[in-house]
Amino acid sequence: MSTTKRTLSVVTPNADVPMDVVGPLTRGGFAIRPLSLTGTAPDDDAAVLVLANTQADAIAFTRRCRVDSRTPRPLIWLLPVEAAAFATAGFDAGADACLVRPADPEILLAQLNVLLRSYAGLTRVVAKSADTIELSERLAKLFRQADADAALARRTLAAFAPEPVEAEGMEVHWVHAPALHGGLNIFAVRPTANGLRFALTSAGGLAVPVGAAVLEAVLQFLLMSDETPAHRLTCASRRVGTLNLPERVMIGATVGTLEKTGVARVACGGNPPPVVVPVDGGAGLWHGVGAFLGSAEMGYSDITGELAAGDCLLLLAGGAAADKRPDVRAAAEEHRGGSLAEFVAKVAEVVFSPADRDDGFTLLGIGRTSDSSGKILVPTESER
Repeated sequence: MSTTKRTLSVVTPNADVPMDVVGPLTRGGFAIRPLSLTGTAPDDDAAVLVLANTQADAIAFTRRCRVDSRTPRPLIWLLPVEAAAFATAGFDAGADACLVRPADPEILLAQLNVLLRSYAGLTRVVAKSADTIELSERLAKLFRQADADAALARRTLAAFAPEPVEAEGMEVHWVHAPALHGGLNIFAVRPTANGLRFALTSAGGLAVPVGAAVLEAVLQFLLMSDETPAHRLTCASRRVGTLNLPERVMIGATVGTLEKTGVARVACGGNPPPVVVPVDGGAGLWHGVGAFLGSAEMGYSDITGELAAGDCLLLLAGGAAADKRPDVRAAAEEHRGGSLAEFVAKVAEVVFSPADRDDGFTLLGIGRTSDSSGKILVPTESER
């Protein structure tokens, strides 16, 4: 221990330290700093010993020392024999120990050293507490920033939701709930010279801002090419594989086209399989779903079919796991009829629970019609 930390302030009425105190402390390796009752003990002294003749003087100095000191350190009273009754008042005033003079040298040094060890431990605890508080404040700031970034990402996705477009003989309606927490899904529908091109992407295991950036990149890649849906999805999966995402991340995508002739081609990876709802006959699954993007080297296959007037496809992403979700086909059978917008809304109400809104979901309905204006409707604020 340094000389400074082994210095003791010894307080007496006249700053004259008696030999029965100097001797034991000096032999114990301590330096003595004499101090009067009206003085102030330096903050770098290891401990303070108070020798007073009256209770009032000792109490006044002790209380002032506790208030003025910027660092915690032991404070010991050394009392004359006739003032032993001062002990109770000393502890009340803030003394750590009260010994009777002349004190046994071994007892005095042992008491002093044990208090120094206790205060050293207290100092370390206080320092660690300060570090913990600082770390907690930093983490709280990071969490606030993450929440703000997530909110901005959600607002951005809502602000740039798909716009109404014209598609002769076709119509598209959806129910979309933006993610409030970890899940995320976004979609887009674009007119082409031959009909419609659409893509629906989802992600789990990524923070909302990062997930939004990844899904937007995947979505734009899927929509930019005239290649078959399976080819686009296979290429997208390989590119996702180069991102070195954590194993817990799951990115799903459904991409497809609907031609004016009614021919529909869909490729699906990770997302639930499309459900075809013919105007006549029962609803059925379009099987052929591949793995999550980036999770395997295998390619994807096109699911091809033909939609007659009044038929529609239902595409899903987000919400509860498939084994915990009500059967989409049963919901479609129960609520078929009416406009496509009403149909999609009723199916979504059955398939997705209120809890699914926390992780977000999308139900996209794409159909053929012979008498519709073909406008793709933007979801209302309540649907967002």
